[in-house]
Amino acid sequence: MIQINLLPWREQARRIKKAQFVSALTISVCVPLILILIIHLHLSRVAKVQQEVNATLQSAISQEQSVLNEMSSKEGEKQATDIQLRFIIDRYNESYHAVRVLNELVSLVPPDIFISQIKRNGNAITLSGLANNEDEVTHLIQSIAESPYFNQPVLVSIALAKNPKTANRRRFILKFDQKG
Repeated sequence: MIQINLLPWREQARRIKKAQFVSALTISVCVPLILILIIHLHLSRVAKVQQEVNATLQSAISQEQSVLNEMSSKEGEKQATDIQLRFIIDRYNESYHAVRVLNELVSLVPPDIFISQIKRNGNAITLSGLANNEDEVTHLIQSIAESPYFNQPVLVSIALAKNPKTANRRRFILKFDQKG
């Protein structure tokens, strides 16, 4: 039988397989590394762009916040001014109503009636005084009832005065409301 030396051929085949293995190993290691590097660079770029967008949005938000703070302070100043103005208008109206009440009462009170006290609580008015007789008080009640500025009065009390200086005079108390 013939003996063939296959050793060099096997060695050649082993070298080829080893070279193929090394090249396959190199490719299988390098390709994923290259892909990872590309993905990393892409994600870094996306993150940088997002950070720039966030910075732009943050500056816009801070500008809008300063505008809102300024508007809020102006709104507070406006409300304070409105409150002060309402207070002044209310005081003016109260003063006007008080003068109107007094002017109207001067024309309604008969000359023989002496008014000793006028109390005003909102629109409610309490009138205390002295009269020579009940007829004068009745006349005063009718005058007040006919007035366009006052509602129907209510006679709370009428009695003889206890003071010796005002003997034979009647002390009376009337309550009525001022219209609108």
